[in-house]
Amino acid sequence: MPALAAAIITALGWAMRFLVAKVLLALGLQMAYLVGMDALLGFVIDQAFSYMGALNGDVYAIVRRCRIPDAIAVISAAALVKHSLVYGAGKLMFVSRSAG
Repeated sequence: MPALAAAIITALGWAMRFLVAKVLLALGLQMAYLVGMDALLGFVIDQAFSYMGALNGDVYAIVRRCRIPDAIAVISAAALVKHSLVYGAGKLMFVSRSAG
């Protein structure tokens, strides 16, 4: 029994080096994707708000009353989370499949 336990512990120790490397690589890709998407969405939101700020005062009052800036903020946050989970997690699965 101790020989079997030693063999299992040795095999797990050997496998963990590769699993930890895969996870760290995948998390790095996820972080890079998230930072890039955040910068892109930040640019788009800044452009949208600057164009809204250039509207006529009465039109801008109607836009604010309809809460369009709040909707833009919520939709952009949801898009960032969706793309991060779908494409970032897809990269994570791709790395874990191809490195094995």
